[in-house]
Amino acid sequence: MRVKDKEIDFEIRSPRERYNTVAVSNQNCEKLPNDEWLRWRQHGPHWDDPTHPDYIDFAFGGSSQGAICNCEDAFMTKLQYYHEKLGIKPAINLPKNEVPLKLGHIYERSIGDKFQYWMSLEHSSIGIKLYYDKRMFRCMKKNADGTLRSPYCLMDIDGLLEITNQKGEKGLIIYEAKTIDKNNFDKINKVKKGIIPKSYMCQLMYYMYGMNLMAAVIVFSWGQGLDDMAAVWVERNYEAEEELLRYNDEFYRCLQAKIQPPVNEMPQRALNKYYSYFLKEPPKGAPKVTLDSSYKDNVERAIEFYNKRMELEAELKKLKREEEKYLDRIAPVFGNYSSAIYDLGNGQQAEITLKRAHFSDRVDEENLRVEHPDVYERYLKPSFDFTAFKKGEDKEIVEKYTIKGDVNPNPSATQTPRFDIRIRKKNIMR
Repeated sequence: MRVKDKEIDFEIRSPRERYNTVAVSNQNCEKLPNDEWLRWRQHGPHWDDPTHPDYIDFAFGGSSQGAICNCEDAFMTKLQYYHEKLGIKPAINLPKNEVPLKLGHIYERSIGDKFQYWMSLEHSSIGIKLYYDKRMFRCMKKNADGTLRSPYCLMDIDGLLEITNQKGEKGLIIYEAKTIDKNNFDKINKVKKGIIPKSYMCQLMYYMYGMNLMAAVIVFSWGQGLDDMAAVWVERNYEAEEELLRYNDEFYRCLQAKIQPPVNEMPQRALNKYYSYFLKEPPKGAPKVTLDSSYKDNVERAIEFYNKRMELEAELKKLKREEEKYLDRIAPVFGNYSSAIYDLGNGQQAEITLKRAHFSDRVDEENLRVEHPDVYERYLKPSFDFTAFKKGEDKEIVEKYTIKGDVNPNPSATQTPRFDIRIRKKNIMR
């Protein structure tokens, strides 16, 4: 992420064709009530008047591009987005978590301030000025017949960044801010390497097209420090843009004709999860459905993998029994030891542990009630909720008042004591 000034050379380029982008209103969308803002996102500021010339029948924003383009990391499938646009509701109400969206708006400007400060330290020869233009914009690119090329394109961008390069040339680019959970190490490591999640890349391409700009920067933040951020610069790619617009055009036609988009390109697991929301719990004794021959290939292939899985599971059980036969012979050496270690060489060791059934842990209610009556009362519902106590209180107080469960002397057949072996890196004491 940290590149020296001499290695950054922003080339200010002009778009290959000119077309307008207009604000649909001078209203600052940040000041709109949330339900009003959502209506604007669906149909523009004239959402309540379908006869108005600026009414948008189906508007697509940047954050919906992941769904429209069938991205694996999208927050919903294209089918779900299609249903939402047409007001089709599943049998099970889907819970909506508005917290990430709200927090994104809250941290948007602080991330921008941190990014500008980082740029002043690391790339001082590059001049930048960040504008938070919180109006909604519409792409006005037109076809030869005067109609809008993308009538659905309605954008609510995070900001515009004015760049002044080493030659003194100025240009505007898209600015986008994203927060990442500090524990999402996989995502953090990827953005540090400049790898942008596909749905975010689609969002940036959509904004560059709609605003007719040649570049974008997306700034990721997962903490307050300068090392807890990554800035990735993206240039406009017209070929990828055409593919993106093809997805949007097809989806727009599906909505207008009320024809469900084909599901073959949608992420299958996410699609199956969404299908389940439409399936009501069948009543007791409900009839079974008989599949016709059109399902033959799917059923036969599923059976093929089912049979292979059964064979492998049987083999795994057999191997486990053989493994346990040899581990059981090591039992006499345990005594008071917690585990047994065997050096395998090459920096590895085998660690053998005894797994035994225990009674459940419980809370020391008597002492907790006397020493921390407020904490005790908090989890009394009407009996003490030990699970909530462990999740809700500090680790120190949980450990102090937890009574560990003893070994169960009469375990069930499925809880028989057994040995477990793991291959680990050798623990070298310093």
